[in-house]
Amino acid sequence: MPRSPSRQPLLPTALAALFVAATVLCTDISIFHCSPVAALDSPPAGAQRASPARLVFVTYALGLPQARKVEVLVDSIRTFAGPYAAAPVYVASDAAASAALSRSARTAVHVIPVAMPEIAANVPLAVKAYAAAQVEAMLPSNVDTMLWMDPETVVLSPPHGLALGAPYAVALQPVFLLNRVGLSPDQPVDGYWSRIYRETGVEASTLPALRASADRQAVRFYINCGVIAYRPAKRLCAEWARALTAVLSDTAYRREHVSDPLHALFLHQAVLSAVIAARTSPGERRWIPIDHGYPLGQHERLPAERRVKRLNQVACLIYDQVWDTNPRWMSAIPVDEPLRAWLKSAYSRTVMPEPLAPGVEPEVHWVRADFLQTLRQP
Repeated sequence: MPRSPSRQPLLPTALAALFVAATVLCTDISIFHCSPVAALDSPPAGAQRASPARLVFVTYALGLPQARKVEVLVDSIRTFAGPYAAAPVYVASDAAASAALSRSARTAVHVIPVAMPEIAANVPLAVKAYAAAQVEAMLPSNVDTMLWMDPETVVLSPPHGLALGAPYAVALQPVFLLNRVGLSPDQPVDGYWSRIYRETGVEASTLPALRASADRQAVRFYINCGVIAYRPAKRLCAEWARALTAVLSDTAYRREHVSDPLHALFLHQAVLSAVIAARTSPGERRWIPIDHGYPLGQHERLPAERRVKRLNQVACLIYDQVWDTNPRWMSAIPVDEPLRAWLKSAYSRTVMPEPLAPGVEPEVHWVRADFLQTLRQP
């Protein structure tokens, strides 16, 4: 029976540790005979852009900290999304987050209870598949674009590159790093991926090679899903949830291939990559520019030519755990006013339940990811 993840919440400390592990375990593998995929800065001739009235935003929230982040995400949409600023926002949430969000007077924000199978309740980030599938199933047929954004993201300018017109079914980008989960094109398919490919009907030999967004290593088709746009009519998220449930129900597979933190953390993303490879053609995939899903935590790893010079250039910012772990993050990339003032306010609202006193700079507040404590520095 489906259940609310609020009964066994995903702890922020555990997730932070897993994200750190994912970065530390990144490997540097030499690649040969691989063609990179170029991101499209604009649709090719003949492609159509989705109408703002036919685009919706989707996210999720588990617990009060993520509810605060979702409130900031919604405010960023209403403030900076331009023609998409009034688009509906759907939030699949647990009981604690729902209660917090229900107290916010925000128009066109639909909070729905998220349900997931018992077998997935303690799998990191598996909730994303079930939340996306729930919203996908309830959208009207005239919606062209279901724009998924993780709670740890904000919109800083209109995300035109994520609005799906014909012929696109999905707008996406490759993973940021080739870690020990991703495979280089020359590596044999391991047991982790072979089970996923079998479940989704993918022939590994047909998969294209991509170039990871940050470290630029070649990787067998493997995408990031922090910011991604789907055409709901394709039912990609329904298949994602089905396939994820199937592999999680394979007890031997979980014991042999998903027992370590890194493979558990990225299982949802690996399954989605296979679903997209199986259910879409190359012509239905729109590769977004880096500024439409800019990885704040990978800024220093990005090649110089791919780094933004100012945060004002970014459409969608993925801050992941950075706001929780690095109080000086705003010094990494210059940002002009008035966006700088907005980001300061947004940051303080995500890390602290109450607003800062007038004149106090939010960067001096540090929320440790390994314990919930706020320290005021001189």
